[in-house]
Amino acid sequence: KQWYQRRVAITAGQVFLHFIIPGPFPQTRNLGELRSLRVGHDNTGISPGWCLDHILVENVLNSHCTLFRCGGWLSRSSRDGSIERLLIGERVDRNEYRNLRNSSQKDRSPPRFPSSLRVDGTVKAQEMLATAVNSLVRHRYRSQESDGTLVTLLCGPQGLVPALQGLLSAGLRPISRFNRGTPLVWEFVHKVYLEVSEVNTCHPDQPAIQSFVKCVQLLMRPSSNSVGLDGKFQTLICLGVREGVLHRWFYMMSQSLAASKCYDNTGIFKQDSMLDEIMGLLKILEDLSIPVDVSLIHQTER
Repeated sequence: KQWYQRRVAITAGQVFLHFIIPGPFPQTRNLGELRSLRVGHDNTGISPGWCLDHILVENVLNSHCTLFRCGGWLSRSSRDGSIERLLIGERVDRNEYRNLRNSSQKDRSPPRFPSSLRVDGTVKAQEMLATAVNSLVRHRYRSQESDGTLVTLLCGPQGLVPALQGLLSAGLRPISRFNRGTPLVWEFVHKVYLEVSEVNTCHPDQPAIQSFVKCVQLLMRPSSNSVGLDGKFQTLICLGVREGVLHRWFYMMSQSLAASKCYDNTGIFKQDSMLDEIMGLLKILEDLSIPVDVSLIHQTER
């Protein structure tokens, strides 16, 4: 694994930024195909919020271009308060990118939140989940090595995380009085955390509860605040996949008092037949032993 971090100064009102990454890598060294990119800022200065549409990375050795879409604000006052995001790459050619850039120049309005995190309806989200699980199964049995495609299968637009976020978003009532927009799934997760933290140690599913509490506590540390609430949910799901306990966490959530209070009748936890199907899909992941790239959970490793 190769890691490189660089700070870049961006002036207020700057629309396009171009720079070349120098060493420490020799200029003749090819880093291969990029799958993910983490971008953020230090939140210093007056009005430090940054509206990022996309990042294009070009390999100067072979002219391959990788596009990383963001389409949202990196700001403490944004929807989920994130100043750092993990972006998933997609290969594009120069003509495709030129069209994207021209459209960006015509439309100066702030982009909406990434579409990969907006899934309407439990049926569509359930279909996405089934596709994501099947893709993970095919990938796991095809190759026993962890490679970059797992990042896309977990966190890409059609990945496991957006599917679960869509399922848990449907029917979710407003939880925080400070959030006037769409309710955030992490707010529900935090409600469940507060509830199960007080569960008696003799509970039959205590190991799952302990792992859930431990992971949420890791994501509540100050070092994780930069990724925002959606980023915390993304990391939690990746940790659950790595530990093979995601289906047990989901069942624990379904049995919680928070689920009955936070969801209306259209929510996944109020539809028993669909909930059973979701549990069956997540159970498949238990025996796969999926290796999760450190780039997806790096804030818990700090």
